Amino acid sequence: MLGDPSPGDARRSLFGESSAGVGMLLFTLLGPPTAWTFHFLSVYLLVALYCTEAWEGAGVAILVSTIASAAISIAAGFASYREWRRGGETSITASIAGGTGGSEFILLMGLLGSMLFSFLILVEAIAPVFVPLCSMSTG
Repeated sequence: MLGDPSPGDARRSLFGESSAGVGMLLFTLLGPPTAWTFHFLSVYLLVALYCTEAWEGAGVAILVSTIASAAISIAAGFASYREWRRGGETSITASIAGGTGGSEFILLMGLLGSMLFSFLILVEAIAPVFVPLCSMSTG
Protein backbone atom coordinates (compact mmCIF):
# COMPACT_ATOMS: atom_id res chain seq x y z
CA MET A 1 0.00 0.00 0.00
CA LEU A 2 1.77 3.10 1.27
CA GLY A 3 4.94 1.25 2.19
CA ASP A 4 8.36 2.09 0.88
CA PRO A 5 8.76 1.23 -2.79
CA SER A 6 11.43 -1.26 -3.65
CA PRO A 7 14.49 0.05 -5.55
CA GLY A 8 13.33 -1.83 -8.65
CA ASP A 9 9.99 -0.02 -8.55
CA ALA A 10 11.73 3.35 -8.27
CA ARG A 11 13.95 2.56 -11.25
CA ARG A 12 10.99 1.37 -13.28
CA SER A 13 8.98 4.50 -12.58
CA LEU A 14 11.93 6.82 -13.23
CA PHE A 15 13.29 5.19 -16.39
CA GLY A 16 10.28 3.35 -17.79
CA GLU A 17 10.22 -0.42 -18.14
CA SER A 18 13.80 -0.81 -19.38
CA SER A 19 16.11 -3.14 -17.51
CA ALA A 20 19.07 -0.82 -18.09
CA GLY A 21 20.52 0.61 -14.92
CA VAL A 22 21.85 4.09 -14.40
CA GLY A 23 25.44 2.96 -15.02
CA MET A 24 24.52 1.41 -18.35
CA LEU A 25 22.60 4.52 -19.38
CA LEU A 26 25.55 6.74 -18.49
CA PHE A 27 28.00 4.49 -20.36
CA THR A 28 25.89 4.38 -23.51
CA LEU A 29 25.22 8.11 -23.49
CA LEU A 30 28.58 9.49 -22.31
CA GLY A 31 31.01 6.75 -23.38
CA PRO A 32 31.32 7.73 -27.06
CA PRO A 33 31.90 11.49 -26.54
CA THR A 34 34.37 10.71 -23.76
CA ALA A 35 36.25 8.30 -26.04
CA TRP A 36 36.31 10.93 -28.80
CA THR A 37 37.61 13.59 -26.37
CA PHE A 38 40.35 11.24 -25.16
CA HIS A 39 41.33 10.47 -28.75
CA PHE A 40 41.30 14.13 -29.80
CA LEU A 41 43.54 15.19 -26.91
CA SER A 42 45.87 12.20 -27.17
CA VAL A 43 46.45 12.82 -30.90
CA TYR A 44 47.35 16.43 -30.14
CA LEU A 45 49.78 15.27 -27.44
CA LEU A 46 51.36 12.63 -29.67
CA VAL A 47 51.82 15.04 -32.57
CA ALA A 48 53.38 17.59 -30.22
CA LEU A 49 55.79 14.94 -28.93
CA TYR A 50 56.65 13.96 -32.48
CA CYS A 51 57.31 17.53 -33.55
CA THR A 52 59.25 18.70 -30.51
CA GLU A 53 61.17 15.55 -29.62
CA ALA A 54 61.31 13.86 -33.04
CA TRP A 55 59.67 10.81 -31.49
CA GLU A 56 59.36 8.14 -34.16
CA GLY A 57 56.66 6.10 -32.41
CA ALA A 58 53.92 8.70 -32.91
CA GLY A 59 52.29 6.89 -35.83
CA VAL A 60 51.95 3.62 -33.92
CA ALA A 61 50.74 5.44 -30.80
CA ILE A 62 48.09 7.30 -32.83
CA LEU A 63 46.96 3.98 -34.30
CA VAL A 64 46.70 2.37 -30.85
CA SER A 65 44.82 5.39 -29.49
CA THR A 66 42.43 5.25 -32.45
CA ILE A 67 41.72 1.55 -32.04
CA ALA A 68 41.15 1.87 -28.27
CA SER A 69 38.89 4.91 -28.58
CA ALA A 70 36.88 3.46 -31.46
CA ALA A 71 36.47 0.17 -29.57
CA ILE A 72 35.02 1.99 -26.54
CA SER A 73 32.66 4.01 -28.71
CA ILE A 74 31.50 0.99 -30.72
CA ALA A 75 31.07 -1.09 -27.54
CA ALA A 76 28.83 1.63 -26.10
CA GLY A 77 26.80 1.57 -29.31
CA PHE A 78 26.34 -2.19 -29.19
CA ALA A 79 25.38 -2.02 -25.52
CA SER A 80 22.82 0.69 -26.15
CA TYR A 81 21.34 -1.22 -29.08
CA ARG A 82 21.14 -4.43 -27.05
CA GLU A 83 19.46 -2.69 -24.11
CA TRP A 84 17.11 -0.78 -26.43
CA ARG A 85 15.99 -4.01 -28.12
CA ARG A 86 15.73 -5.77 -24.75
CA GLY A 87 13.26 -3.12 -23.63
CA GLY A 88 10.92 -4.40 -26.33
CA GLU A 89 10.95 -1.19 -28.34
CA THR A 90 11.10 -1.71 -32.07
CA SER A 91 9.96 1.70 -33.25
CA ILE A 92 12.38 4.61 -33.32
CA THR A 93 9.52 7.11 -33.41
CA ALA A 94 8.00 5.63 -30.25
CA SER A 95 11.35 5.93 -28.47
CA ILE A 96 11.73 9.54 -29.55
CA ALA A 97 8.17 10.38 -28.53
CA GLY A 98 8.90 8.93 -25.09
CA GLY A 99 5.74 6.87 -24.86
CA THR A 100 7.41 3.98 -23.04
CA GLY A 101 9.79 5.86 -20.78
CA GLY A 102 12.89 7.99 -20.84
CA SER A 103 15.43 5.20 -20.86
CA GLU A 104 14.55 4.09 -24.39
CA PHE A 105 15.17 7.62 -25.62
CA ILE A 106 18.52 7.76 -23.78
CA LEU A 107 19.52 4.39 -25.23
CA LEU A 108 18.56 5.50 -28.74
CA MET A 109 20.57 8.71 -28.35
CA GLY A 110 23.48 6.62 -27.10
CA LEU A 111 23.28 4.48 -30.23
CA LEU A 112 23.16 7.49 -32.54
CA GLY A 113 25.94 9.20 -30.58
CA SER A 114 28.06 6.09 -30.86
CA MET A 115 27.72 6.10 -34.63
CA LEU A 116 28.60 9.80 -34.83
CA PHE A 117 31.59 9.70 -32.49
CA SER A 118 32.97 6.47 -33.97
CA PHE A 119 32.90 8.15 -37.38
CA LEU A 120 34.62 11.25 -35.95
CA ILE A 121 37.33 9.14 -34.32
CA LEU A 122 38.09 7.41 -37.61
CA VAL A 123 38.08 10.66 -39.59
CA GLU A 124 40.34 12.25 -37.00
CA ALA A 125 42.82 9.39 -37.42
CA ILE A 126 42.95 9.74 -41.21
CA ALA A 127 44.39 13.26 -41.13
CA PRO A 128 47.85 12.31 -39.76
CA VAL A 129 48.17 9.72 -42.55
CA PHE A 130 47.77 12.23 -45.38
CA VAL A 131 48.96 15.48 -43.81
CA PRO A 132 52.52 15.93 -42.50
CA LEU A 133 52.57 15.95 -38.72
CA CYS A 134 54.96 18.90 -38.52
CA SER A 135 55.21 21.83 -40.84
CA MET A 136 58.67 22.35 -42.23
CA SER A 137 60.01 25.74 -41.27
CA THR A 138 62.64 27.37 -43.40
CA GLY A 139 65.00 29.46 -41.45
